[in-house]
Amino acid sequence: MNAKYRYWNPHTRINQAGTVIFKFCNRVGISIHAPTKQTRFDAHGVNTTLVIALAKGLHSITSTSISKHTSDHNPVNFDISFNSFSSPPPPLPAPSRTGIIFKPYSPGLSPGTQPFQMKRTYSDPSPTSTIESRKPSM
Repeated sequence: MNAKYRYWNPHTRINQAGTVIFKFCNRVGISIHAPTKQTRFDAHGVNTTLVIALAKGLHSITSTSISKHTSDHNPVNFDISFNSFSSPPPPLPAPSRTGIIFKPYSPGLSPGTQPFQMKRTYSDPSPTSTIESRKPSM
């Protein structure tokens, strides 16, 4: 992946892939885990960390760069502790392309209550008017 960012890389050099990953993870609540030692060693002495782990709900992860190999890339060991696992919330429903918003059905509704409402928004070409209609479902 060769994504570089200051959060997991000791150098100030970053690239677009690293920036995209870092911003995405912050936006959706994914934690980034990286070893404290570099994972790639080049001939010019610019050592970098290229191996990272992304996790959601797993915050107790330790990572170790294993330097017992003669390769220019060190393998990384990620140890995950499931004692602190927190299940992520269920995903939100995808937005509807039709503009209809369905509310979930609740089995404990009182008699005469509709299980969900349909809401559809129509816009006419003029920028000042929006017509909204609500219909109970049958």
